[in-house]
Amino acid sequence: MKYASARTFLEHHHSLRVDTDMTRIICGLDPDVELMRARAKIEDHPELEEARCKLSNARTQYEETEKSGLLPRIQRLEKEVKNTRARLLRALRHKVRKNFDEE
Repeated sequence: MKYASARTFLEHHHSLRVDTDMTRIICGLDPDVELMRARAKIEDHPELEEARCKLSNARTQYEETEKSGLLPRIQRLEKEVKNTRARLLRALRHKVRKNFDEE
């Protein structure tokens, strides 16, 4: 498809949140493979997997029993997954900055 401008394409086909790698691709640069690997490592981190497992178990239990008392627990576990991911990403950014400063 042809668009009048790149802005039109981006507005219709990409989310409002453009990450670093998308910016590199749009500019015609190679994607940052190391950054992509680091982010993938975070998704496989044992702490995050454990938090997601707890959330999955709570959702399964809610689907089986439909007890409304489980809803606050599910919300708390969703927040825990979100916070764990954010904490791991902050730690990764701190590590990258520290390594960059040392070079």
